[in-house]
Amino acid sequence: MSVLVVVLMLAMVQLMVLSSVRPAADEIYLAAMRVETARAFFAAESGMTIAIGELLAGDATALEGTARSLAGGSVEFVAMPAAGESGIVVIEGRSGDARRRIEFEVQ
Repeated sequence: MSVLVVVLMLAMVQLMVLSSVRPAADEIYLAAMRVETARAFFAAESGMTIAIGELLAGDATALEGTARSLAGGSVEFVAMPAAGESGIVVIEGRSGDARRRIEFEVQ
C-alpha cells in the first residue's frame, strides 16, 4: 500500500514539474524572437542609413535588389527610385526568422 502512495506522489510531482517547465520553454522562445525582431529592425534601419547616403550621393539605384550582411543579420534593398526621381524606398532587415521592413518616400 505504501508503494502505491509513493508512486502516486512521484507521479504528481512529475506532473507539477512538467507543467512548470512548459511555460518556461515558451518564455525562452519568445525572448529569442524578441531579440531576432530587434536585430531585424536594426538591420533595416542600418540599410535605411546606407540608402540615404547613396541617395544623397546620387547613386542609389545600384542598391536595388542587392543584399548586404551585417553583424546581427542582413539587409535587402527591395525598391529604390531612379537617380534624381521621387519614389518609395523599401528596405527589409532580416535576422533568423524575423523580418522587418522600412519604407520611406523620397521627394
